[in-house]
Amino acid sequence: MPEDELRSFFVFGPEDGLKYAECDGKRAFTCTYIWGAPDEADALRIKMGGKPDGKKLLVIADRAANPSDFDRVLG
Repeated sequence: MPEDELRSFFVFGPEDGLKYAECDGKRAFTCTYIWGAPDEADALRIKMGGKPDGKKLLVIADRAANPSDFDRVLG
């Protein structure tokens, strides 16, 4: 999901920007987004295998054969 679309759904501060976006489709389609004010330590965190500091959003999408399947999972 592009940054402008994320901004239409979620509140970003005036200085905040999208710092990290990664999607994985191994089991279910999952995307992780992290946003916040720029931080000098973010590059080092990513280089060491971590993720930057900030507000985190995890989006998981899956397919279902019937709409009732979602009710079972969400209920």
